[in-house]
Amino acid sequence: MRWFSSTKIRNILLVILAVAAVLRFWNLGGPDMVTDEVYYALRGIGYLDYIGSDLQSTPLYWFNPLPAWTMLSMHDHPPLVFLVANFFFKLFGVSVLVARLPFALAGLGSVFLVYLIGRKMFSERAGLLAAAVMTVSSQAVFASRTALMEPLAIVLILLTWYLFLLALENPKWFPWWGAILGLSWLAKYTAFPVLAVCVVYLALFKRDVFKLRKFHVGLFAALAVFFPVIIYNVLLYRTTGHFDLQFAALLKQNVPEWQLLAEKIPTSYWDNFTGIFRGLVDAYSPLALMMAVIGIAYLLLSFRPRSHRQDGAGRNPVTLSSLPSTKEKTDFLDSRWSLPRTEMRGGNDGSASHILLLLFFVAYTLLLVLIKPLPRFLSYYLLVFPLATGAVLAILWEAKRGLERHAMLGFLALAAVYELGFSINTNLVPFSYGTPNLAWSLVRPYTSDFGINALDRWLEKELAGKTSAGIPQTGTVPLDAAIQRHAERYSRGKKPAKVLLVYDTHLHETITLWVFDRRFIYQGWPAYYADEFSDTVEKEGAAKFKGYTIYYVTGTEYSLWRQRGTVSAAAVKLEKKLAGQGFSPTPITNSVGLPVFKVYRFGL
Repeated sequence: MRWFSSTKIRNILLVILAVAAVLRFWNLGGPDMVTDEVYYALRGIGYLDYIGSDLQSTPLYWFNPLPAWTMLSMHDHPPLVFLVANFFFKLFGVSVLVARLPFALAGLGSVFLVYLIGRKMFSERAGLLAAAVMTVSSQAVFASRTALMEPLAIVLILLTWYLFLLALENPKWFPWWGAILGLSWLAKYTAFPVLAVCVVYLALFKRDVFKLRKFHVGLFAALAVFFPVIIYNVLLYRTTGHFDLQFAALLKQNVPEWQLLAEKIPTSYWDNFTGIFRGLVDAYSPLALMMAVIGIAYLLLSFRPRSHRQDGAGRNPVTLSSLPSTKEKTDFLDSRWSLPRTEMRGGNDGSASHILLLLFFVAYTLLLVLIKPLPRFLSYYLLVFPLATGAVLAILWEAKRGLERHAMLGFLALAAVYELGFSINTNLVPFSYGTPNLAWSLVRPYTSDFGINALDRWLEKELAGKTSAGIPQTGTVPLDAAIQRHAERYSRGKKPAKVLLVYDTHLHETITLWVFDRRFIYQGWPAYYADEFSDTVEKEGAAKFKGYTIYYVTGTEYSLWRQRGTVSAAAVKLEKKLAGQGFSPTPITNSVGLPVFKVYRFGL
């Protein structure tokens, strides 16, 4: 299997991948994690279904002892993303950089797979152009630089797609197609439409494939890989009367333990549909969106039905007798549809390619209507937009000659510079400059520095070489067992110390989860909300914490709060008391020197 027709093509692709790598890995661990990244990374550290919210409890709090089957998945998502994160954390240690690393690698892999798919479906030039579009796409860069599920799901969907194309040439690939399809389902349920796309495509063009044993093996492989999640949901339903959170939302099940479930249930499918258009305008640059629209329009307009007679090239429609054995190959572009004579790939008509792209476009549009078109979900259009753009640009290039080609080359160069600048201005700078949606995308990471990583580094330095003299307990047996297990592992070679972490109740939950709950669960450091600490001292006396070094962390006007304008009376009282006793806080500043946190170090 040759991936490149020449050294020149290989070198061009290497340049594209190099640019993609810079955009995805530059300062990857710099920006704070202030979105769902924290919830995924925290669970990935120990593959533990804990999110620290009373509004969305997990099986950790429902069972004692915890059944073994609860390890097969998470209460709200399939397990693969957490398993991958766990592997990377064990290999490289726990940090923001490592939390994002597998997803950046997945984003880089997606660029390469887009090239392979474009090359297989259209032409080598179309594949290179599609990969270039994917490289500089602001939405693609945004997704790849976050520890969210979309990058891993997308790269597995693209790999499934590529294996599907290989299997249409040689059925020996169908078992691999099925196995990766199952893996994509284990990454995120949003990969389910891929099977529907493949089945509809086969029904239109390759019905006899349904009779092939290899295809059935592929379907079985997909089911086998996904089977742990099926077992998890069956046993969860038998035990609690509901499925996991995503299926519960889809089926509109009432789960008292999940008070946030209502937010996942769409209130209006029409609002979701119109929200897609508003979201696309916010997510993609005007130029990228215009080229994608042109590409989709071309897909819609450039094919027409034909009869079952031989076409002009003398090819017959596919029949069972014409399907290959495992040693034979067939061209997946043979079909019952034909293009106006635009030869895109070695003399084959490309209408089947166009319909496959359209099927993905329709399938994921319907999915976004069914769920909510959140900004990160718009990343699934990256399955279609770069390929459609690359295909139409390649066709336009072939149609041009002389000065027209030079003019088009100039346009492509300017477009690349604009998209690159748009993507950098959106994803790689602390503050974006210029007009929104023209100079930068409203779908952007939180590149503003909230000082969370600085606070984390400060505490890491303060606690270096130490381990908690006492292991905290919550009263929840499965959680306490996990804390004990991880604390024993963390304590090896460290000196016991009486340390207590106390923090302002209204600091944003992503701060408290990553900085304090992570140390509480995986390192065994006792941690209290200010309210909880004050209540404990009042009820049990200050002697409970005698000999402890206590760190109290609160924020400033530049901090990220749970709800701006609300304060904790206990937190305010504690800070006033410490200030009145002469304790001065250590300021924690962000990269531009703004004081974001205050840390009081004291004892009782």
